[in-house]
Amino acid sequence: MSQPKHPADGETLLDLPDLAATDAARGSNIIVMAEAGLRVWLARKFDVHAALARALFHVDAPASATDTLTRMLADAQPSTIDIA
Repeated sequence: MSQPKHPADGETLLDLPDLAATDAARGSNIIVMAEAGLRVWLARKFDVHAALARALFHVDAPASATDTLTRMLADAQPSTIDIA
């Protein structure tokens, strides 16, 4: 079975996340969210920090990666563009 390739880079192979690893160094960093939560976040009804605080989004990763992934989500936060 061939590995799926990243659409932006035909040479990058994506691996399935390792959900069963007990060693944190081998485990995958995963962000879990329901589609409904994602849609509300994209509609700018709440920010990522509120989603994490209310457990609407969950980062399953070691503490060092959790901070980085949280910042990534905050930077990706949909912004309102005022076109006047």
